[in-house]
Formats: sequence, C-alpha cells, structure tokens
Amino acid sequence: YKTLKTFNTPLRILDLGCGNGWIAEQIAKQNSGVYVGIDPSEASLKILEERLTAQKNLKVFSFQHSAEWICKEDASTVLYERLGGNPQLVISNAALHQIRKTFSGIQSLIVSLYHLQVSKGVALFGDYYYPKTLSAVEIQKALHWIKKKTGQSPTSPEAWICPDKLR
Repeated sequence: YKTLKTFNTPLRILDLGCGNGWIAEQIAKQNSGVYVGIDPSEASLKILEERLTAQKNLKVFSFQHSAEWICKEDASTVLYERLGGNPQLVISNAALHQIRKTFSGIQSLIVSLYHLQVSKGVALFGDYYYPKTLSAVEIQKALHWIKKKTGQSPTSPEAWICPDKLR
C-alpha cells in the first residue's frame, strides 16, 4: 500500500493472474482509479466482479486471458484504452507458479510488461514460498490460511514449482 501512495490518483493498475479479486478489493478500500484484472478463470473473474460491485471509487475491467495474451501486439492497445494510459502499477501476486504451468515465456512476459510501463511504473511480482522443510501439518495450515484469508483455492503441494524453475 505504501507503493500506491507514491502515485497520483486516479491510479491505473494492471493485475495479471488476478484470481477472484482479493487484492483488488484491498486496493479499492483505500484508492480510486482504474483496475484491469486478467485471469484465465471465468469463475474467478465472476467472483471478482461480484466482489467489487459495491466499490464505486475503482473502475474495474476484467479480461479472461492467459498471461501469454500480454505478449501479443494488440494487448498494449486494449490495456492502454481501458486504463486511460499506461499502467502505473503492474501486479502479479501469487500467480507466477500458475502462469509457468501453461506459459514458458516468463522472460517475454516481463519484457512485454516493461514496455507497457513507459513512464515511471512499478511492477510487483510475488508468489507463495514454502520451504521444503515444512511438515504436512504446516503445509495444510498454510493452505487453510490462504483459503480463509483470500477466498482463493491454493495450489496443492504436488503442483508447486520451485523458485529456481521459474527462470
């Protein structure tokens, strides 16, 4: 939230792998502007839209696309039009492991996002990290916390990708 305060409002935010809008809801509580969420899950985007219906200070657009769409030529035009300019903030929170499952071009994705942020933009990439030393009980506790706190269904441990495999 500190990063958001450095930008002039209205904010222009692009959220890649937005899921059901938990992050958008947190942003909308304290900020105004335009938010574009991209996620391949139609069900998640429906929840995002329902979740943010009452938030009048954040104009929300959602697109059902995979991360690969960002690398296509028309994506930058569509996003520029929806956001009313280049994004000031690009977020991909707890989504990189999901993106990596279907799209191996993480480097291309980051380059495309860089080109979208022509003026003083900030990109925040985050993901869940579970040390290999966690016990089964600790893992279940963490997964329960994610579900309870965000409403999102966390990725099962069998599908986790180690950080060194994201390169």
